[in-house]
Amino acid sequence: MTAIKLLAGVSCMKKLLAFVLGGTALMGLAMMSTAQAEPDYPFAATGFVGGGGSWLEPEGNNIKCRGGCGSDIAHIIAGGDIVLPLQGYWNVQLGGAFHVSHEHFFRGKSDSLIQFQGGAIGFWRDPAAGVFGLEVGVFSPFGKDSTFGGRDPGTVNGFQTSIKLGGVAEYFFSDMVTFGAFGGALIPMDEHPFDMPGKSPGKTVDTGFYAGGHLTYYASETLAFAGYTRFVELNESFDSEDYSRRNRSFKIGGKVRHLTSMPGVEVYASGSYLKCEDESSSGEGSRTFTEDGAQFMAGVKVRLGGHSDSLVAIDRSNAIDTRAWACSSGIVD
Repeated sequence: MTAIKLLAGVSCMKKLLAFVLGGTALMGLAMMSTAQAEPDYPFAATGFVGGGGSWLEPEGNNIKCRGGCGSDIAHIIAGGDIVLPLQGYWNVQLGGAFHVSHEHFFRGKSDSLIQFQGGAIGFWRDPAAGVFGLEVGVFSPFGKDSTFGGRDPGTVNGFQTSIKLGGVAEYFFSDMVTFGAFGGALIPMDEHPFDMPGKSPGKTVDTGFYAGGHLTYYASETLAFAGYTRFVELNESFDSEDYSRRNRSFKIGGKVRHLTSMPGVEVYASGSYLKCEDESSSGEGSRTFTEDGAQFMAGVKVRLGGHSDSLVAIDRSNAIDTRAWACSSGIVD
């Protein structure tokens, strides 16, 4: 893929982010004009686990094996959410998830990378209209790892843990179609020291945003198809050096979901195109490293509470997914 296509994808994701944050309030006001009702379930909980692999080819002006060396990555993702109904259509969701990737896993040489996201979403949901809400949480883009860059926990590859502030909206076109979008800002929890050989000691400030969306078609009570996209951008600059850096993660793909005969148990599989880009510039010049390729994932979701007789009923009474993962060598949904 060319840089022009990546920039076009970035522009689309920024427009999506603006739509979510600007349109959430308008959608919410429109939906709240409907009559209020009490939920018919005390809570709804979701647990999930999945795994898969990515096969990426690198390119960039800093590598010698252009097109001749690639990355094979094994992914594991696990987490859970619980939705607690409040008054009327108001709800609060609490949850968290881990994403672990093992680079060069299939070649017998594995370097682990851990990410974590967790927090709360306060939202209003009418099962006949849609959803709007606000999210606050923690986004740890690279977690604790000693092999990727050798930085301190929470600052691997220079990007530290951030506060996640954003919005989410869904519109239920019918019992067969749902459109959803989310996005927000990634605000650093604190400045962290920057000290590398040949550079002046100082501090770095990280900024960024995340966004995503989906269009889901419910073919039957037990089968659904979805197209989706995810985007994360992290930026950093240093107060003691003429140096800046940008890390982008872009993903677009499709997913098939099946509700099994066991109540509330869903299996899914997805395939996607993903691209990871890392750019840096300084007085000495610029550097770009890019990997893109294919990713395949499969997993299981188990629900308790809420409604579990069909996929559309589950989605409209259970947890909302607003997670988009950053990448150093791959991203996962």
